[in-house]
Parts: sequence; C-alpha cells; structure tokens
Amino acid sequence: MAAKETLQKRLFRVIRDELYDAIRERDLDKEMEFRAEMRNDFRMNSEKIDLALFNLMKEKAIGFGAKKKKPVPRSKQSVSFTRVKGLDWLLPGFFPANDITLIWRMRGAGKTRLALEGAISLMRGVGLLERQRKDKAKPVKVLFCASDSGAEPLKDELLDMGIDPDTDELFQGDLWQLWAHCPGTMDAWGADVRGRIELFEWAKDNPGACVFIDSVKTISTKGGFSYAYNEHAAAFLTFLKEAICPFVTVVLLAHDGTKAHRAGGAAAWEEHPSMVIGLEKLKAPDGRDLTTKRQFTATKSRKCDERTFFYEKDEGRLKTCTGTEVISDMSGQITKVMVDALDEGIETCMSMRSEKGWKRRWGGASAIRPSPTT
Repeated sequence: MAAKETLQKRLFRVIRDELYDAIRERDLDKEMEFRAEMRNDFRMNSEKIDLALFNLMKEKAIGFGAKKKKPVPRSKQSVSFTRVKGLDWLLPGFFPANDITLIWRMRGAGKTRLALEGAISLMRGVGLLERQRKDKAKPVKVLFCASDSGAEPLKDELLDMGIDPDTDELFQGDLWQLWAHCPGTMDAWGADVRGRIELFEWAKDNPGACVFIDSVKTISTKGGFSYAYNEHAAAFLTFLKEAICPFVTVVLLAHDGTKAHRAGGAAAWEEHPSMVIGLEKLKAPDGRDLTTKRQFTATKSRKCDERTFFYEKDEGRLKTCTGTEVISDMSGQITKVMVDALDEGIETCMSMRSEKGWKRRWGGASAIRPSPTT
C-alpha cells in the first residue's frame, strides 16, 4: 500500500511538472491533456490544479524540488536571524528591495509618471526627487507590465517627459523590457496561472531587477479573480512575496477606493506591501485642480521612512517643489538628531510611534526612527 502511494505521488509530480512546462511553453494541447489527466487520475478540479502549480513555484523559489532533499518538518524548524538580511532599499526612500511597494490614487494623479521616473532612476543608478544619491548605483533592469494603459499611452507618457524610447539608449539595451498589448506581438499580461509562471520564470532569470505592474485591477480581471475579494488579493500578494520577491522587487499601481484615503479593492492590497505611497492632486485657491503639482505621502513604510512632500512637473520631468529639503545622505541627518537629543539629556531615542511628541520635537526629522539601542 505504501509503495502504491509513493508511486502515485511520483506520478503526480511528473504530470504536474509536465503541465507546468506546457503552460510555460504555451503548448495549449499538452496543457489540456495534462489537466485532464490530473482531473481524472487524481480527482482534482481546476482550482486545486492551479494551487498545485502555485505551490510548485514557491518550492522552486526557496530551492526545494523533486531531486533535492526534502525540507525538515516545520515543527523542527526555526529561522535563524543570522540568515535574515533585513530590509534594504532598491530605490532609496521609494522601493524596498525584494519586497512590494504599492502606489495608489485616482486616475490622472500621476501614478504611471512616478513609476516611470522611478524606473528611469533605477536604470540610471540615480536617486529620485528629494532622495538623491551621492554616487551612482549599479543600473537595475526593469520590467514594466503596462496591462492597464497598453504600449501606446506609455510611449506617449515617455515622449511627454522628453524621452523618445525609439532612440533613447536607455530603452534600446537590456535594462528595459515592456509587457503590454501590441497587435500581432503580445497580449497584455494578467495574473492567471500562465501569467504567474511567466513572471516567475522572468524573475528567476533576472535577479535584482524591478517589476512594475500597472494596474492591480486589470491584472486581477485578466487573472480571473476579483481584486475586491480579500482572500483572492491576499493569495496573489502571498504568491508575489514567496515566489517573486526572493528574486526581484515589485511595484504595484492601484486606483482610489470607495473609502476615503484608501486604495481600491481589497484591504490586502495595502496590508501586504512594505511600502504604500499615495499621490494627491493639489488645488488652487479658487478650487481648480493644479495640473502640474502633486503631494507625495508615504502612508506606510516598514523601512521607517513615512513622509510627505510636494513635487511638480517641470518640462515633462518631475522635481520637488521649491523649499523641499533634498536628502542625498541620511547619515548626517541621523547624527544631527542624535546630537540634539543628547544635548537635551535624552540618552535613548525610542521609535517615533512609541515616543509621544517625537514629530513635534524633531519637526523635519520626523521620518527618522533611531534604533532603540542608539
């Protein structure tokens, strides 16, 4: 009986792996054949088959496979902090590395423009807006999934920025890759099983890269699940965290929600990312929308960088508004805060969330959270 069960498990893995390869290779005939085998031989419905494929991708992401040693049971495991690197920035102040960032606001608020500026900063190895780098960083490869706008509006956005993607060398080399609907060439990317496998394979082949996904509602619809249903959104975000983020950084774009000051769709879209950025149009004294000025607010940051500032569009490119402090190196700012604290007789600085009056006391340095041990 045990031998039979082992044989069944082996057969299941073989068919599951063949199905995965068929989907990756876009062989629809083989995909249907292997799906039918899994339904008939293992009595699995489509949802369970897809779950098996998602689990396979997670196993691949953490290094387990059929030919590798089986993982130790969870009951005998414990994560050692010596193996935990902690959060780091891919784009300082904006995108935590190997994690998820959400940019949200109403249509026309400039989400795509900010995402493109972030992508260009990464490819050039420079900082963005008020977080400039003292030295250039290593260029980062970018994958932009323009599932919402498509290729043509994205090209128009770049042209409005004064960048011609047909001739600009930044978009001619290996640093830029675009997935978007283009007749006769490519369909818009979606978060269905095929799309997730394609994204996983790309992430494995491009470690250290950054993936921009515009927008969560569009990819959810194409993926066959509701972006407003929390369980579905949480499952997709968990997939990103466990299977995609070990290799690359992910930036999601989302629209406004029905509740004030909330992104659209399920609450999970804001709960799972380590960075949540909100953009807001500014109004003139007469109530008209200012077409060039925006307010940036990092409403959530596990990298301890919650802040608000204003920026504007200047000849197509984004820049901070006059009076905004541009930071190129946080070490001096942190040192100043610590020295000022010591001068006031404060020897230990707690987290600003647990220390009442921290923002009032330190004003412009309120985005800095000194270590409790400092």
